[in-house]
Amino acid sequence: AFPDSVEVRCAHEIIRYYKKDRITKNTDILNCYKVFTSKGNGGAGLLTDDKAVNIIGKSYLAEPNMACTDSMIPFGAFDNKLEAINLQKYMTTKFLRFMVGILKVSQNLCQNVYQFVPIQNFTDGSDIDWSQSIAEIDKQLYAKYGLTAEEIAFIESKVKTMA
Repeated sequence: AFPDSVEVRCAHEIIRYYKKDRITKNTDILNCYKVFTSKGNGGAGLLTDDKAVNIIGKSYLAEPNMACTDSMIPFGAFDNKLEAINLQKYMTTKFLRFMVGILKVSQNLCQNVYQFVPIQNFTDGSDIDWSQSIAEIDKQLYAKYGLTAEEIAFIESKVKTMA
């Protein structure tokens, strides 16, 4: 890092530093907390596979003054770190990853594969208790959206738990 630099997350967990004035995309969220995830990671496999899959790759908490390359997708724009952490937890749930998996047809994860993912409230006023474990958050989401025991079992069998 150097004075007036921005940390830029690149593919393959590489981090580089650039002068702030070289950042030209998503400048409106540069000074916010957000979450990044890869556009082309998520492991091979679709919901039609016989074994459980990840669907999307690991997400990264990004603090203010952090950006990402076009190999990643930024999500959220929060003034509050806890809300970004809660979004990151949501992105780890089997529920969200299953909803993405409905439209995922390749390893590439364009923004359109997220269109069935319900937007949540990530504040302390949420109807989801984000302080719980990911498994407990999944249970809350399943109940919130009225999933049947059969639907829950299907999701649990198709989507891996993220490490």
